[in-house]
Amino acid sequence: MLFLLCCWVALLAVARVAGASVLAFTSSGQNFDRGDLFFAQVWTGLFSLASALLALSLVGPVSPPVSLSLLTAVALLLLFGQSPPDIQPVPGGSPDSFWRRELSEPRGF
Repeated sequence: MLFLLCCWVALLAVARVAGASVLAFTSSGQNFDRGDLFFAQVWTGLFSLASALLALSLVGPVSPPVSLSLLTAVALLLLFGQSPPDIQPVPGGSPDSFWRRELSEPRGF
């Protein structure tokens, strides 16, 4: 049971890195809350990694070492290829909250 928990945590970490890169590349997810952004990153990352594994399976057989090497390569490529988010000062904000991400549109519920 602990092994499965560790595998899921590792997969979620890799999927979140991949999803964050995809969302940053497409300029999506700017108006999400932290929790919503986490789930959007993980879901997008899982979809991207599943597509990469499917493409790899068309070329050759996919074994656990091949899968782990592909996931590691994709995570490192996306982690080091990701640019930092644009941080801008909030107009009229306090000195404590001077640097925050500016939301382009107000959220409504």
